[in-house]
Amino acid sequence: MMMTPHDILYLTLPFVGVGVSFGVHIALARWQALEGYFMAWLFGFCSGAAFVVGAHVYLLFLYSEAWGDILAMGIVNLCMFVLFGFCYFSLFHVGVSSLRARIFEELQRSPNGLTREELLDRYSARTMLDTRLARLIRGGQLVYAHDRYFLGKPHILIYTRFEDILRWIVLGIRLW
Repeated sequence: MMMTPHDILYLTLPFVGVGVSFGVHIALARWQALEGYFMAWLFGFCSGAAFVVGAHVYLLFLYSEAWGDILAMGIVNLCMFVLFGFCYFSLFHVGVSSLRARIFEELQRSPNGLTREELLDRYSARTMLDTRLARLIRGGQLVYAHDRYFLGKPHILIYTRFEDILRWIVLGIRLW
């Protein structure tokens, strides 16, 4: 069975929605139109979702005889768009989220709560650096020899460069 132009249109809608989301996010972040990075992302995400839903509503009116198929594709495409949006959001917030998650886990394990000083003791710059260095050495990304650290496997470096390029595109911040 051959794909029709309508089939191709339905398949591309979530990707076009991500493009709309990305474009709105870049514009708002660059022009600092909204307060905070998250709000720019959220507005971009909602714009992309509105595009995907609006396009399916338009197609529903245009091809009303196949409303069941269009509705089903709309649900699938909206789910795909939400998953792509989650991946995009996670790419930019992975570092911040991991620290928050660790703090939440520490607080959950402490029924009496923790003071600010206790949190600072557990998450001092030295403690965080030692933890990260040990993890990178275990994973082979760093090599420790002769009291010096050297690059090991370049996976993290490649990911970091990719993330730097995306930050430059979205936020206009050049880190290299």
